[in-house]
Amino acid sequence: QIELRVLASLSGDEKMREIFRSGDDYHLRTARHIAPMLWHIDPEDVTDRERRIAKCFHPDTEVLTRRGWVRIPELVTGEEVAEAAPNPDGTVRLSWVTPLEVFTKKNEFDHLVHLRNEGIDLRVTPDHRMLTMSRGGAYSVVRPADLHKTYYWANAGLLDGTEEVDERLLRLAVAVQADGSYSGNRVRFGFTKQRKVDRLIGMLKPGEFTHRVAGRRHDIGLLPGLTCKVRALLDDKSFPWSWLLLVPELRLAVLDEAPYWDGHDRTDWRMRLYFSYDVQSVDVLQAIAATVGRKTRRARNGPCWRLSIKDHHRTRGGNLETTEVPYTGEVACLSVPSSFVLVRDGGVPVITGQSFNFALIYGMGDERIARDLGISIDEARAVRAAILGNFSDMSAYIRARILEARTTGVCWTWWQGERARRRPLHKIASVDGRERNTAENGAYNSPVQGTANEFNTASLIEVVNWIEADCVPAKVVIPIHDQLVLEVREDVIVETAKQVKGIMESWDLPGVPIIVDTEVGRSWGSLEKWDIEKPLPTFA
Repeated sequence: QIELRVLASLSGDEKMREIFRSGDDYHLRTARHIAPMLWHIDPEDVTDRERRIAKCFHPDTEVLTRRGWVRIPELVTGEEVAEAAPNPDGTVRLSWVTPLEVFTKKNEFDHLVHLRNEGIDLRVTPDHRMLTMSRGGAYSVVRPADLHKTYYWANAGLLDGTEEVDERLLRLAVAVQADGSYSGNRVRFGFTKQRKVDRLIGMLKPGEFTHRVAGRRHDIGLLPGLTCKVRALLDDKSFPWSWLLLVPELRLAVLDEAPYWDGHDRTDWRMRLYFSYDVQSVDVLQAIAATVGRKTRRARNGPCWRLSIKDHHRTRGGNLETTEVPYTGEVACLSVPSSFVLVRDGGVPVITGQSFNFALIYGMGDERIARDLGISIDEARAVRAAILGNFSDMSAYIRARILEARTTGVCWTWWQGERARRRPLHKIASVDGRERNTAENGAYNSPVQGTANEFNTASLIEVVNWIEADCVPAKVVIPIHDQLVLEVREDVIVETAKQVKGIMESWDLPGVPIIVDTEVGRSWGSLEKWDIEKPLPTFA
């Protein structure tokens, strides 16, 4: 809860600070505060299941980032993901945001719910928040067990882009990835199918290529000047993840061109199929489709990959297989401002709910809270009023940061009482309401998340310095959000854990203590919480 601790410190909210000073759990305290109106139970009856509406995923679930599909536990600090915001007309707007929280925890249940049909293959906790849509497009939230009763769910959305390139060169890059081969400073093609010959030559200009025919075989070579331009658009021989930044019209051009080379049309099913041995290109193409409103599914097809791309963005709720799968391991959770996110599991992208952070309620309207929590408007109004009234200084801090950003166009992280890193908020005055709301979210989220990251970065430096200075048989593997992952020789685990914990807790956060938990195990997937004052657990 480092980010909430930073928020309590920066905002000066004494009620929030007291929760952390007392050793209480912020989410548990907040859940108890609203328990009578939200769950109609006594505050003392609140359990860990109510403390956080943190609906989680199997840890192999991926989210879309600027560098591709990434497992939730493998997100790096500050990395942006594709947040989803459903619109009243049934469409979904996607945007890049930094998650408010990313964490793993022990599954509170003894199973996960596996949802499967041609438009979903998702494993989630039984209390997960599933985004559904009515026939008219209005959205709501249900639990996994009730998803089969719904009319639609979304598999894709619409993501803005800013990068532009020559469309002809982009289409040529698609052809090169599929059927071209590099030969020095040229690209060469060898075809026996006349349709491919006609398609390629139709995109070329005189003086850009050579063409030789021997029987049924056509050898076509791109000259060095054109080759250089086309290769610059590719990642060696793969589609690059930078294509996600292209304007939507160019991403649609990529989808239009791809089946001419590594696939074929299925017009009877309003579907196109794409085949490739190059998994990165398949993944990029699937991500592009998911960001221009196209439903997709990736699967193995013998030694290659098969990607189906449909001309719509959602799935009907019928023929859904819902099963309970025994599972007691770690689950992955994340939270974004909209409370909905684009994920991929089993090769199928889907837009679904995720962790609901009670600290986000201050930025939501009553209708949004009602939809996201599955409660009435009156209950939502009471919940928001209760939380805002309970943490009024936090609310005032949020409003002040938004006002400051509107005036200056920037926000800042803090370190040792002074401004540290500066982030421009270019859309803070945008006439587009969604762009402006995203910038306003950044006005208060970035100082909190960025300041929390300062603590982890400073700790990383000190830990590495200590390991090198004392020749400790340990190494830092990776920093992840508010965590440091180390590999340590077994006979120095206790000493190393105490030293690292001490370093991470040593920083000054005014009004709030920093508390660090320790986990230990043979591998990342087998980590278990460990109180370093108690004996080291026995490893399997």
